[in-house]
Amino acid sequence: MAREGMAILRRHGMPDWALTIVREVCGRVGVRVSDVASRTKHRKVVLARNEAMYLIKARKPDVSMPMMGRWFNRDHTAVLYGIASHQDLAALPRLVGYDLDRVRQRNAEFVMRYTLRRALDSAARELKERREKQE
Repeated sequence: MAREGMAILRRHGMPDWALTIVREVCGRVGVRVSDVASRTKHRKVVLARNEAMYLIKARKPDVSMPMMGRWFNRDHTAVLYGIASHQDLAALPRLVGYDLDRVRQRNAEFVMRYTLRRALDSAARELKERREKQE
């Protein structure tokens, strides 16, 4: 299984030094490399993936977010969020200036607006159906 995960990450262009970091994190945390390389969002895997991203960025600060995104099959904003999330959770030095509080607030507002819009649309449909039945 580790070979399968390593092969996936290699195909995405991840260099050997970064593969070593991923393998060490996976071994310590107890997740498979293939899971870190996959799209899974299981909490334990996400935390391992975020830690690996943080350690890779700490080792080579000049590695770009789009490059790391290609390695992990993510977009650059997911890499930023992952690194920021790990540094916040583990109280580590900041490697990226990504404002998690602002992003989380914006996402919460989006969900609230989306939920309200759906409720209003549903109420409007229901009212329309009632009116049509009365006619």
